[in-house]
Amino acid sequence: MKQNLIIRASAGTGKTFALATRFIRLMLFQDVAPERILALTFSRAAAQEIYTKLLERLWKAAMSEEGVVKEREIL
Repeated sequence: MKQNLIIRASAGTGKTFALATRFIRLMLFQDVAPERILALTFSRAAAQEIYTKLLERLWKAAMSEEGVVKEREIL
């Protein structure tokens, strides 16, 4: 799944979740280095939200085997 993806949707539709899921899938299961992933947003607040959600999910997955299993189920 090394193709471009565009997500356009209104507020509250799950864009942040979708982007975080995409990042995790690419890094953990497609062996894509984080510096090879580009995400563009229209605001710094949106970028910070994506970054925070991504770190939270990676942290939870790294802290326990259950977290890894849960991420695999989501992906």
